[in-house]
Amino acid sequence: MTKANPPRDYEALAATFCHRFREVARRHSPWSVFQDFLFMSAATLSNRVEGATDRGKEREADYLKTAAKYRAEELEDLARLLSVVALAIEAKRFSDFLGKVFHQLELHNRHAGQFFTPSEVSWTMARMQLHGVDELIEREGFLTLCEPACGAGSMILAAAGVVAEQGWNEQEVIHVTAIDLDRTAALMAYVQLSLHGIPALVYIGDSLRLEFHEEWATPQHHLGFWLPRLRARDAALSLSPPVPRAIEALTPLSPEQLSLFDAAETAVAS
Repeated sequence: MTKANPPRDYEALAATFCHRFREVARRHSPWSVFQDFLFMSAATLSNRVEGATDRGKEREADYLKTAAKYRAEELEDLARLLSVVALAIEAKRFSDFLGKVFHQLELHNRHAGQFFTPSEVSWTMARMQLHGVDELIEREGFLTLCEPACGAGSMILAAAGVVAEQGWNEQEVIHVTAIDLDRTAALMAYVQLSLHGIPALVYIGDSLRLEFHEEWATPQHHLGFWLPRLRARDAALSLSPPVPRAIEALTPLSPEQLSLFDAAETAVAS
């Protein structure tokens, strides 16, 4: 049966996401479904540029293992959820859409004491911190941001929005290092930063102990050739990166990989 295309209004998109998510979660744990949705979305986005690497192949294997838990129609609904996220970002740039629906679905109750920064607070803090950032960008060519407890990425997205407000292309003049101890939160940030086209390295690990377990590079990190840019800037200023940078090169994706979420791209294009 053909399903209606998702709406374009931001609040309506949030309602659509929650409705479709609950449809999938009927046969599964809602928490597990959300985790699986995030991982499969992140793997799809990551393997567009890392698919032929060892890390990409490992993620593809994990992706297929995760997908095997779901029926074909449930996988279609999960793909549609990714398209809804993309449409929401198109409707309201620099918004923390995944953080919003995470709370609306009451999944945050699984995290005792976990709190996602409200958008208004994020934007206020970003405007205070980044007022007059033009001089720094003009001098160094770009701005680096490090968020040691990134959550779903609200603060980072607000900072990118403030830079855009000042007339800069945030996809070209910002590079982000984002860290969170919670894998779910970090993958929420990764998916949203990727869909915004923001160059970033997202780490899952402990910022205080400097112990990191996973590294996720957004597609724009590779496509913007940020590794040599960052190394050149660090060498010139005798700086050490906040986290060791392990990603060395862009590797093309073979076209047959990770096709289950192609429906999401089709939905966005339409």
